[in-house]
Amino acid sequence: MDTDFDQRLALLRSRYLESLPSKQSHLLEAWMAFRQAPGDAAARTHLRTLLHRLAGSAPAYGYAAIGEVAASASHCLGVEDPGDLSVDEVAPLIERLLPMIEAITRSLRANGDAQVDPSAPPPLRVILVEDDPDQAAAIAGALSAQGCVVRHAEHSESFWEVATTWPCDAVVIDYWLGVETARDIVALVRNEPTFASIALLCLTVEASAAKLKAVIDAGCDAVLSKTESPQRIVAALHTHVAARRAPR
Repeated sequence: MDTDFDQRLALLRSRYLESLPSKQSHLLEAWMAFRQAPGDAAARTHLRTLLHRLAGSAPAYGYAAIGEVAASASHCLGVEDPGDLSVDEVAPLIERLLPMIEAITRSLRANGDAQVDPSAPPPLRVILVEDDPDQAAAIAGALSAQGCVVRHAEHSESFWEVATTWPCDAVVIDYWLGVETARDIVALVRNEPTFASIALLCLTVEASAAKLKAVIDAGCDAVLSKTESPQRIVAALHTHVAARRAPR
């Protein structure tokens, strides 16, 4: 198995693990909606859809037990277009489903909580700005393997969309971003007062000392080569995040 594949797989697993709390929340909301209106075909279909998706995805990421119970619950709910339930069908169906839904949500919560050491600092939330998909997957996978939670953006516009909806601790930026450069992202962050505590790190193969100095002068905290080890990159992120948050 090649390194690139390993990194992609690690990134996918990390993202799936991070999604478990939201899967639990959405499933509980759908279950409550169904219990409030069990004769509503739309509510029943929505609950079945969530269970069917979970049954398909969970085993692929190492949660076979969750997938098995979700498949059973989905089967209980019937076909894609369920139609109306009779009064006599409602209570027995809810009775059969209740222990399965409880088991699934309990497992989702336990698997999410088990990954968190309450004595450890929270993982760094990092936005990676990289316009090359292969490079982005490799870098994100390496950062995720070091405990970071990573979101990807390709340029300033998509970065802004992520940054305004997903608070982060740091931004890792490639120097060349199509027609843009890291300086555009640095300027975007440093011109926004609410982003003052965000650490910025340019990760690049650019060799021009003048270009890289200009990035630092614009407000970037550090420039590192893409050949640096993931451990050193993450150590630098921790250092500059702490510096940004220190009293001034």
